[in-house]
Formats: sequence, structure tokens, C-alpha cells
Amino acid sequence: MPRHRMMCAAWYAVGASALSSPWFDLAPPSAPERISTLAEARPPHRKIATIKQRGDDGFAVSVDGRDELRFQRVEAAWAASLGAALWPSSLALAGLVDKFVAERSVLELGSGLGLGGAAAAQAGASKVVCTDMDDELVAMLGEGAHRLDWCDEDTFLGEKFDCVIGADVAYEVSVVPDLVRATLAHVADDGVALIVGERKRPAMRALLDALPADQVRALDYDMERVVLADPPPPPENFGIAVLAYAPSRAALEGLLACLGSS
Repeated sequence: MPRHRMMCAAWYAVGASALSSPWFDLAPPSAPERISTLAEARPPHRKIATIKQRGDDGFAVSVDGRDELRFQRVEAAWAASLGAALWPSSLALAGLVDKFVAERSVLELGSGLGLGGAAAAQAGASKVVCTDMDDELVAMLGEGAHRLDWCDEDTFLGEKFDCVIGADVAYEVSVVPDLVRATLAHVADDGVALIVGERKRPAMRALLDALPADQVRALDYDMERVVLADPPPPPENFGIAVLAYAPSRAALEGLLACLGSS
């Protein structure tokens, strides 16, 4: 594995790689496979990514046929935080990051299990740092992860990144001011940020309103999740909102071009 990806090596595995962390168990998940398709919400409804997920207690995620990223739900962390799960927005973020992170430094806010960061490392990011405010999850993320509390600037990293990413981080309107402060504190002047959440959450609208209007763009996606079972249950559908932010107009236009939305 290239040296620049080693920060992620402690908390995700590709293919048959093994992890030494006691938090992980790479036994093949046995639950039915789920396939999520991320597509533009408006015509021509262009497909963005296909994400396959196997298992409930054990997670194995593959984006567009790439090697699996594997995770294990840990009961101690699950009891402590809802971040110890893979939510629809996390899967959507994993389907988007490969379009803009190659050879760039990446900070993931509210990492939870770290799927966004793992997908970024797999997509060729030069550096990935995962963060969360939950001590159990930071321990689970392993070496290179940091505790970052958006309410406490003493925990900020004092470092700028080319890309700041997050999924399901705007979950309540009350967290939006602190989320904005943490995001702006870590985005490089020529960097970008991508925040993903379910469209139904008022906090995503509040976040859009809180960011400078000329530096942010809202994108709209739909995600359908199908369970491969016999007989199959009805598909689940999720509205996914994506906020693309950049301090400079050129960087924002570049990000939108990478996402195919310029």
C-alpha cells in the first residue's frame, strides 16, 4: 500500500488485507446484499454511482465494483453513538468522493465508521484524516484519527485541507453554526468542502443558508436501495442533498465540474 495512504490502514481493509485492531472482524457478512443507486434527482436522472453493501452486523461496501471496504459494528460504540452505523448519506458520500479527491488531502468531519475517509483513500487521496467527537469512535478509527469537537476550537487541528467532507453531520439545526465554524477553519483557501445529508433534514437547508451564498451550491440526488432477497421487499428511496462549498469561485466551479454539475 502506498505510504501516503497509511493513515487509513489501521481502520479499513481492501480485499484480503487484514486488520490488527480488535474493533474489526473481517468474517464475511451473511445478511442479504443491498444495492444502492445514486442518481441525479432531475432529468436526465444521470446515474452517479452504484454502492453494494453486505451484512448488518458486519458491513462490506463496494463502490462501482471496487474492492470492498469492510467494517464491523462494535456494540460498545453502537451504544455510545449513532455514528457507529452506515447511513444512506454515508453511502452517497462514498459514491461521490472519487470524483474530486485524487492526490489531495482530505479531512472527514463526524467520521463515524469512516466510510467517507476510506473511500477517499481508495480513490487516491494523498492524505486522509478522520475525526469525530465520540471517544469510542475515535478509538475505533485507529491510528491517525483525531477527536474534533466542533464546539471546542481547542480540538481543531490547526491545519488546512484541500477537501473537507462529511455525511449526516447536519442532523440538527442547532449544530449548524458550529459545523460551519469547523468547516471553514479547515478548508484551504483554494480547497473545497462537500457535505452530504438526507434532503428531509431542515438542518441541511439551515447549513445552505449559513454559508456565503456566492460560495456554495446545492445539488439534489435520489438514492434507491434494493435488497437482493427472494421474494424481494419493496425498494427504499432516499432524497440526498449535497452542499458543495469553496472559498474561491474557481475552486467551486472546479468542484462542480468534477461532479458533473457545472
